[in-house]
Amino acid sequence: RHMIIEHRLLQLAGPKARQHIRQLKQSGLKTEPAFASYFHIPGTDPYQALLALEPWTDDQLLDLIVGR
Repeated sequence: RHMIIEHRLLQLAGPKARQHIRQLKQSGLKTEPAFASYFHIPGTDPYQALLALEPWTDDQLLDLIVGR
């Protein structure tokens, strides 16, 4: 489920987001914390925070991306 929302975010955000998240992972972050950091997803548990985005529409995700 995490991978599905991560894929959607990357598809909507584009290649620059993918590159930056890879850099965050290379600096030592795990995948979900890297996504939460890059997209400024609030919450203390990045795994649960990403899962909370699962029912969001693409328009809602785009609003999150634009607001980052």
